Amino acid sequence: MSDAQWRPIDAAELPQWRQAAGEHLREVRRAAGEVGYDRAVDGALARAITDGALALDHAVWRVTTADAAAGWVWLVRRPDAVVVADLAVPDAAADAVAGKLPDVIRDLDRNAFTFSVFRHDPVTAALRRADDRLIASHMQIDVDAVPPAEGLTLRPMTPARYADFARFAVDHYASELLAAGAAPNLAAAERAARESFARLLPDGLQTPGHWIWAACAGDAEVGMLWVGVQPERAFIFNIEVAPAHRRKGYATQILRAGAEQARIAGRGTLALNVWGHNTGAKQLYDAVGYLTTDQVFRRELPRRPRRT
Repeated sequence: MSDAQWRPIDAAELPQWRQAAGEHLREVRRAAGEVGYDRAVDGALARAITDGALALDHAVWRVTTADAAAGWVWLVRRPDAVVVADLAVPDAAADAVAGKLPDVIRDLDRNAFTFSVFRHDPVTAALRRADDRLIASHMQIDVDAVPPAEGLTLRPMTPARYADFARFAVDHYASELLAAGAAPNLAAAERAARESFARLLPDGLQTPGHWIWAACAGDAEVGMLWVGVQPERAFIFNIEVAPAHRRKGYATQILRAGAEQARIAGRGTLALNVWGHNTGAKQLYDAVGYLTTDQVFRRELPRRPRRT
């Protein structure tokens, strides 16, 4: 693959690429064991094409060898980095594509990129280097394998308590974005956190498909849990244990209670994301039995002068 050629696709190839990208993204996620990926794949492809043309912040190359087509590379340019949206190339081409990718990203006038490494996928694994920064891990569990909670109940959060939670949630999410390297500065992290909270909970506690509970041991509130019900799974948006009640096993019990609520909602999978710097939480989820389906990394590249 040392003679691989990268050629930007033309408008006539868009339908073929879109179909191939959709099939490949679904197959990679299915092989990783991920549940509930169709909506994410469809949304990404919808954003890639506008009025029959490739959106301005998207770039797709046809990667070929001297004698045969090898596949597609799809990149999305963001303000501070390029997102590797899909690498649909044969396993044998993975190292060559990974080696050329940094130069292609610099040609897009960016000095950093993010990418996902999927379980059981050698192509995305070929991108991984020891000095890449782990941004987040995507995890999930089969709720039927989770035992019932012991000594803990979930109670609907009151409106008065929700006001405090909303302020905390936005500030906490902003700090997590910044610590994980998912936002370039505090102002951007705070803006992203506010926008995310408003989008997810436009009607607060009354937002359909979202449950927010206080986690209680007897009469004491020891933490909280926020779960959203999606078409094929339930998803934990926030789980917290109050500082005075940490290291007492309550996090495990809250996770178990959340799994029971997912079962009640008719969802067989409970999923979550954990930030790369939160190693304690990742260890907890591993111990409880959550499966890591993919991990998001970021790599900084030697800087080139920015074009003006």
